[in-house]
Amino acid sequence: ALLWAAALEPAGALLLEVMVTSKWSQRTRRDIQRNALSSCFKLVLGDHMVELLFFMGDYNNTDVAAAAREQLEHGDLVQVGGPDSDPGVPRDATYVLDRPAARTYRLAHGSKWLAENRPDLDYVMYLDDDSYLHLPRLFGHLEQQGS
Repeated sequence: ALLWAAALEPAGALLLEVMVTSKWSQRTRRDIQRNALSSCFKLVLGDHMVELLFFMGDYNNTDVAAAAREQLEHGDLVQVGGPDSDPGVPRDATYVLDRPAARTYRLAHGSKWLAENRPDLDYVMYLDDDSYLHLPRLFGHLEQQGS
């Protein structure tokens, strides 16, 4: 997983998890997220630490070998299972599924995974893979609010 530390001694630092829900077919979006956060973190002041993880559903029709290569290369994919995507529906349509929506499933099970595997986090930012985070502004805000 991508873990960035602004300094070698993290005393008093904030530990932030960036939790991104993503479909297996969206490798390009994940790569953009990785590059954007890596570049943006260089501008963060203080002793803060950031980890970026992508929470994924079931493989379904995914190229499992490609997924394994991505995990080997980046180490930031957490497969929590559940549907990889939802059925297509018209925009702004109301519909009811007989199961949790794909994003909802990943958020719920990903939150549980974080609670069990990253119990010392100060904050978690939940993002979709097409949303971006300006880390210097976020840390500035968090520092003003206090942890």
